[in-house]
Amino acid sequence: MQARGEDGAKQLVAYLVAGSGAGADAMVPETTTIRSVLSTTLPDYMVPAAFVVLESLPLTPNGKLDVRALPAPEITGEGEYRAPATEHEQLVASLFAELTGATRVGLDDSFFALGGHSLLAMRLLNKIQGYTGLEIALRTLFEYPTVGGFASQFNELSTQRKYQPLLPLNKTGGLPPLFCFPPGGGVSTVFKNLSAELGSEHPLWGLQARGIDDDENQTDHTISEAARTYVTAIKEVQPAGPYYLMGYSIGGSIAHEAAVQLEENGDTVAAVFLLDTCTSYGQAEVDSKSESERMSELLIDQLKETTDQDLPPTFDDMLDLFQRKSEELGVIPVGTPKAYVIRMLKNTLRATDLTKDYAPRRCRADIVYFRGTENTAQTAANDDLCNWAPYTDGSLRVYDVLASHSQLLWKPVSYKLIAHKVHELMTSLNQKMTP
Repeated sequence: MQARGEDGAKQLVAYLVAGSGAGADAMVPETTTIRSVLSTTLPDYMVPAAFVVLESLPLTPNGKLDVRALPAPEITGEGEYRAPATEHEQLVASLFAELTGATRVGLDDSFFALGGHSLLAMRLLNKIQGYTGLEIALRTLFEYPTVGGFASQFNELSTQRKYQPLLPLNKTGGLPPLFCFPPGGGVSTVFKNLSAELGSEHPLWGLQARGIDDDENQTDHTISEAARTYVTAIKEVQPAGPYYLMGYSIGGSIAHEAAVQLEENGDTVAAVFLLDTCTSYGQAEVDSKSESERMSELLIDQLKETTDQDLPPTFDDMLDLFQRKSEELGVIPVGTPKAYVIRMLKNTLRATDLTKDYAPRRCRADIVYFRGTENTAQTAANDDLCNWAPYTDGSLRVYDVLASHSQLLWKPVSYKLIAHKVHELMTSLNQKMTP
């Protein structure tokens, strides 16, 4: 395997040779099969973007691999090629090609199908902003991943970005939609790996918090208000139940409250999936502190979890370190604009405010709880805070997942287990509920 391309746009390329001693009819498996196998153990950014089949590996005179003699891969889109025509289409196609290493990119080619992944997405948006001055939301690339679809959105941008709570990570599939409530930062692209693992039969909609990709300066002040905002959006996609809801961290508290509100409206909620969600939160004293003081304290708390090094003295340096560590852990894509990171941190503070005077009510839906257990001491300390049995009239199932809280949807071993259990339960319940 080799990393090819310029710095900042390198792609992994795998070179394949049929195993020796396999006989004259030995064949290399289909690349789709290899990619599928690798994706069971590797995050998307570590799966090769291209596979090149060779009769033999080139060697130097002294018998070592001749890296320079390895041929460059030819990455092209699938299906019939349609050439980009407009200025924006040509720009998008050229950037798709630059970042993915593709040799030919057409109107109908998807950024992700060409090998693009979450770690390249922000680089793409940064480059587009540099060329055009347009600040395009990350959600736009997920919603319109093809050259033609993405370029068409440039003309739709306005100076005032409206709040759009729904982020469609997958619109297709015959199973009921799964609605996913984000963690404290308010960004639902964290559910992309889970959506890909669930597959095309599972429609999955992320719900984004206010303030991430909009300029409306509106805020939900309680978990109940946030749940009401999301329920209104959910009803636009699915007017009637049964509903399937999932929430990560504080998003689980909002998902649970949304289930209660839906049931009060006469709707059926089939299941609520909670990812490392506490039943109660400490009441932070926030009224006497400025936003900058709270931001600094939040950064210090976050950095203590990710690094043992001495913390820098200034806010800007701490922010740079936090971003660097978050990118290394895969929590945010590499190259995320600093303004976006600041908006995420502000939403984390707002999420803390939401929990003031919060107490969960009882729902009738079944609850499925996924508990991160990588830190066994912390898991044991949180046992009482993670007991959702008093807050449902239905059943409670608990699954331990070998991952830390922040890596629950980034480690393949974790999100693959979650996807398996979610698929198993949704398929079973859907069969029972379908006439």
